[in-house]
Amino acid sequence: MKKYKNTLTLGSVLLLFLLGISGCFEKPKYYPHFLTAFVEPNDFRLEAIDSDTKGRAIHPLLHEEKFVEICKIEMQGSRVEYNSYDRQNSKIVHFLSSIGDTCYFKHTQKGGRIISRHVGIISVPKEIKVTCNTAYDKDHEKGASLNDVAALSFLDNLSYIKRGYDDSFKFLAMLKMTDPMDLNRLLASHPWWILYIKEPPTAWMDKTITFTVSMTLSNGNTISRQVDIKFPLHSK
Repeated sequence: MKKYKNTLTLGSVLLLFLLGISGCFEKPKYYPHFLTAFVEPNDFRLEAIDSDTKGRAIHPLLHEEKFVEICKIEMQGSRVEYNSYDRQNSKIVHFLSSIGDTCYFKHTQKGGRIISRHVGIISVPKEIKVTCNTAYDKDHEKGASLNDVAALSFLDNLSYIKRGYDDSFKFLAMLKMTDPMDLNRLLASHPWWILYIKEPPTAWMDKTITFTVSMTLSNGNTISRQVDIKFPLHSK
């Protein structure tokens, strides 16, 4: 009888242990990541912004330092939707873990399905260079780099994640382009960026200027794209 009781006790302990272990491998009851779609850039395109920008969000420093928007940069590449419980894509799993995006719980859902969408890029360019076909000033002749008078605005998903998904954080961020290391801030950002340039010279008024953006991607490929911009901007 005693042996039977000991066996029963041991069996109960083993059952509880197995139940506990199985709980560790259960899929979460919610999607625990802020980002739901991912783009690995292998190309980009430029798009002139020719509509009225009244009401467009702009970083305060861009306004204060008299930057004007030139064009939209749209990063393009393979896109993965990942707003489910599937854990088969090890590359995406590793990326989410590396940026700390592992415990988000505020997705908008409808009928048990996530309807909120947050897209981020999973690699950043090694270098971005901006030039144009006309002199900017005496220090920036035709074809010279304009990086020191250029800036990008972008949706800074990474900082939002690093701040513990603090909803008081303002997503819109500004990146000046003088230090290539600053490009790391673009990781996990939305794949649409806005390119700005500081105080276009009066000599550009009533002219069409061709801007060239050259970008060395994480895979080592360097791609150049051009866009024509008519000054003054957004004239009727």
